Amino acid sequence: MTDNVYSHHAAAALWRIPLLGAWPMKVDVVGQRESGGRSSEQIRRRAGAHDMEVCTIDDLRVTSPAQTAADLARILPRIEAVAAIDSACWRGRSGPRASVEHVRAIIDRNAEDRGGQRATDAVTFATDLAESVWETASRVVIEELGFPRPVLQQSFRWSASSTYRVDFWWPEQGIIGEFDGLVKYAPAAGVDPRDTLIREKVREDRLRSMASGFVRWTASDVRDAERFVRLLSAAGLPRTPPRHAYANAIRA
Repeated sequence: MTDNVYSHHAAAALWRIPLLGAWPMKVDVVGQRESGGRSSEQIRRRAGAHDMEVCTIDDLRVTSPAQTAADLARILPRIEAVAAIDSACWRGRSGPRASVEHVRAIIDRNAEDRGGQRATDAVTFATDLAESVWETASRVVIEELGFPRPVLQQSFRWSASSTYRVDFWWPEQGIIGEFDGLVKYAPAAGVDPRDTLIREKVREDRLRSMASGFVRWTASDVRDAERFVRLLSAAGLPRTPPRHAYANAIRA
């Protein structure tokens, strides 16, 4: 009986973990380091640690959510690695999820393995508060461009019955940031699109009145470093020399 299990991108697909970047054409399978077998046009075989965590989904053997995130963090570019961990750990996940601490423990157990430093860097920056891969991408690029690290999912109370949560908040500058994925404007059954737009306009107006600055951006802004810098700077965010090289090749 083979000890191979679905892993990496294949495991992420089975666990319904959203990822940033292109999905490969081959299915990832991982086995113990001693296992034989070769990759093919459809299968990419990878070596696995002897203590890798394995679960079962519909009779399929698959790496656990935490193991999947740790494995992906070893092979993906930094921005995509952080997104993989964030997605696996997000508090709002409807299915099984990992914790940042669990992913870090798996990475630390095999820190000397290939990609260990890359994974360690990614999990150090990871969080369970990012609601989408593009919120993660925004957060990583914000840091890489030299802007201060924001508070995530900050709540603002307008009245006894109205509280609004924002994606990003810079308390020292009093600035609110929102990634606009446009999903909030998508038509919903039984809901007049005009009502949706009005509610969002009221929400933004109220938030603007409680902050010194307010800035929105989209995925295309995150992809364009110069445009993103202009948006954040115009909102009043200070910028210092970047601590990381800008990940200017977001592949999705």
